[in-house]
Amino acid sequence: MALERRPVDRNSLRALFRLKVLENQQPLVAPNEITIAQQA
Repeated sequence: MALERRPVDRNSLRALFRLKVLENQQPLVAPNEITIAQQA
């Protein structure tokens, strides 16, 4: 899988917040909102 880094704008931020992981993966990762805030 290839990853691409792009600037985050208002529209892409909303899309990032909608991303979800499988239920059994939730204890392993932080919510997207937390991860994005930590990188800001």
